[in-house]
Amino acid sequence: MIPSNLKHQTSINMTCGVKHPRLLLPAHLEYLSWPRALGLFAVLALPIVLLGMRSLNGLGLVRKWWPSAFGWECWALFILIIGGARWQRLNKNVE
Repeated sequence: MIPSNLKHQTSINMTCGVKHPRLLLPAHLEYLSWPRALGLFAVLALPIVLLGMRSLNGLGLVRKWWPSAFGWECWALFILIIGGARWQRLNKNVE
């Protein structure tokens, strides 16, 4: 059940159809939905993992996964930029 102070605010984006106010994210993608963005990230990150596992096989654990993590971070930022990420602050104390 949505509290009465949140019912009439139309600027809140309820991601993935979630109706519970505690599960709302203030982050909002304008051009992509969150499931599409996560799917795109999975498709783009898979070659990084496969190439990283094969080409950096002789290194230690940290040195092997650090470049992969950096590549994932770059793809995540790219997807957020392409998706039009916006952060909206939810005002809870309206006077």
